Amino acid sequence: MTNQEIIVLVVTVIALLAFVLVITILYYHYIKSSMNAVQNGSKDIELLDRIVYENQPKVVRRQRAGRITKNVIYYLVLVILIPVFVFGIYSRATSGVASFGSYTVLVVGSGSMSEKNEANTYLRTYSLNDQLQTYDMIVVKKVEQSQISRYDTVAYRDNTGTIIIHRIISVTRDNDTGTVLYETRGDANNASDAYLITYNDIIGRYTGQRVPYLGMVITFFQSWAGIATILAVIYTMVIISSFNHRYDKVVYDREVILNDSFDIDSMNLDTYKEMEIKQGEKIYYQGNTYEYTSDLKFTKREMTEDEKKEYADLSLKSQQEANTKSKKKEKN
Repeated sequence: MTNQEIIVLVVTVIALLAFVLVITILYYHYIKSSMNAVQNGSKDIELLDRIVYENQPKVVRRQRAGRITKNVIYYLVLVILIPVFVFGIYSRATSGVASFGSYTVLVVGSGSMSEKNEANTYLRTYSLNDQLQTYDMIVVKKVEQSQISRYDTVAYRDNTGTIIIHRIISVTRDNDTGTVLYETRGDANNASDAYLITYNDIIGRYTGQRVPYLGMVITFFQSWAGIATILAVIYTMVIISSFNHRYDKVVYDREVILNDSFDIDSMNLDTYKEMEIKQGEKIYYQGNTYEYTSDLKFTKREMTEDEKKEYADLSLKSQQEANTKSKKKEKN
């Protein structure tokens, strides 16, 4: 790794660690606060309203369809991202050459094949329009030497081991050894490559198959910074999923108590509006008073006259607040 790559990696890791730490702390406190609210009864009316809402036949069907759609999208993303990530890691481990049988998948790393230089008249004479853009992902195939011709685009390793994707513009033979030599040049360049390649240098001939710009993602996944980013994302997803699971368990336990304490079947979609709560004391609903016991369960009895008056006052106050909010919205 170069000094620049090391600096980029260190900065990336520090930034990712800070991001993961902040997300973990913030989400932990958010979930903990939400769990406490559920456990102490603060969200009872909301939970009751949700239970009633989710029991509606239309909602059940809609939620089922939503879950299916969400799962399909989720797995489609996985089907796309995981192979690309694995390919990036594999490609890095194999020095940028990911071979599958006689085929090799490569990422175009420069713009030397991106356009037609005016000096390269043969490109127009022979209508060679298979230019490649930076970050294109392409497929090359190892073929017999007899199948390699002038003007083929090939991927090869030069005398420094660097992978280059250029076009063959002439074919000659060494007079002393009889070895076939290939002169190559990028379509956007006005000069040929200094190194004359041999058949053994060639990784493969371009098949014409390419995916534009996908190489940008693969190149990112190949880098240490990209790998660190993916690991941070995976950790964040796992920790958030773990926190959500704990919260869902608390909600489920509370909903079991609510289902046992209330006649859910008699409720409707206006349950939330019809119920009033004095936190930690009682819930008023349809002429009944539900009082919290020491273990935050409920006892049920008919409302007293004082409670009916209190309920009416609470309902009136709630209605007035709703009207005030509605008028403010209309003015805005």
